[in-house]
Amino acid sequence: MAINPFDNSISQINAVLKNFKLVNPIPEECTDSKELKKLFNKNPYIPYSGYTTDSQHTVLRFIDNLAALSPTLGGVIKSIGFACFGGKTEIKSIVDSDFDIAEEGEEPIRISKEAKLKYLDQLKTIDLNPFDWSSFKNVCFRSLKANGNVFIEVEINQSLGQYKSKITFHPTRNVLYKIPDLFTERTVAISKSWAPEYIKQNPPREVPVFPLVEKDKKGTIKTIFHYKHGENDFYGRPDWLPCMMDAFLEIKNKEYLLTAAHNNFTGKVYIEKENGPGNDTQVENEDAIKAGFDNVAHRWAYNFTNQGTDPQSILLSERAFGAGPSFIHEFNINTNEDYYKKIDQLTTSKICLVNGWSPKLLGIDEGGGLSSNVYIDILKTRMPLIEYYQDSIDNGILNKIITFINEFTGKNEFLGIGIASKNPFDHLEKANKEAALNNQKTKTNDNNLGG
Repeated sequence: MAINPFDNSISQINAVLKNFKLVNPIPEECTDSKELKKLFNKNPYIPYSGYTTDSQHTVLRFIDNLAALSPTLGGVIKSIGFACFGGKTEIKSIVDSDFDIAEEGEEPIRISKEAKLKYLDQLKTIDLNPFDWSSFKNVCFRSLKANGNVFIEVEINQSLGQYKSKITFHPTRNVLYKIPDLFTERTVAISKSWAPEYIKQNPPREVPVFPLVEKDKKGTIKTIFHYKHGENDFYGRPDWLPCMMDAFLEIKNKEYLLTAAHNNFTGKVYIEKENGPGNDTQVENEDAIKAGFDNVAHRWAYNFTNQGTDPQSILLSERAFGAGPSFIHEFNINTNEDYYKKIDQLTTSKICLVNGWSPKLLGIDEGGGLSSNVYIDILKTRMPLIEYYQDSIDNGILNKIITFINEFTGKNEFLGIGIASKNPFDHLEKANKEAALNNQKTKTNDNNLGG
């Protein structure tokens, strides 16, 4: 009976792998530090995820990092943002920020240019600190898309009979809900940092969540509007969570490639020659330390990887005297380019699928070119998604804030008027139609001349 020399090795490998399980790397990325856990144990704050006794607030940072560092996810968010809020804002009649009660085929109420100009002047009195209306809409959208939340503080004060209004966007990382009790309803604490040393010297400000308002000692009215995505009680979640693993894989792939490039083995040829009869080679570690390295491994990495300032391509070694002739081996470097290309295609496909966005709208050519007709046709199929985000930001947040300010300051003539984001690609369709019309005219003229 023939004996397989690999049987014993295979048995050992099977024994090692029998109870082996791949560890999910994401929980480690989302684990709170002892310092952060202590914050929620000692203060009445609600973490973004987890419990006050076992907080997972770092989930928020993890999610924000995915949206910021994943090339495809970040590109999708930016592309949708341009489609939704890349154009100008129009002023229009609104009966209600949540409902459209107009009958089918009914013309919207027209607003005179004079009324629009007066409303525009009123909008310009609102301090957006430090944004304009276009950039303010974009920062709100990016926050909603990145982590599922938008927090906007509204302040109104009166001086010499004149009202001054200010709205301030707060990043989600700067806001924490307080645990409600018998005496206080929904309130948030606001701080630029939650480090113990910082909040000890700079106590967080507390602001009630709309529709609750408060009046401070200076007479300033304050409230904070919170718009969130999802069904969680306090904090929202991004709508792209189903592709979280894909975004994480994309980032880790890039990190691996960067590490590989930094530590890339540069050796191309290995030469081993016979040592002289004296065999007076010094101990390698001692030799390396004398040369200024930590050890022989440090010297090897410095000389034969990209960590060094002048990496070498030839490795020279010695064998004992009388061991035999010199040995030469040439290395074939395998970059596995096809593997990384397929991983990129896989993650890009899944991220676009979950977000309901086409790779063509990201500038990724799927074949057939990227003509204006194809681009506009694809964009039309995404109009429900575009209108959803426009409605979320315009009516779900901004028009409610503007209406609150106008009601509180007695600007009743502006009630029933609001802002609306225009489709920034309308001009593409208009230009396309004009080009088609001009082509038709040219053909007609050519036919007449030919006749």
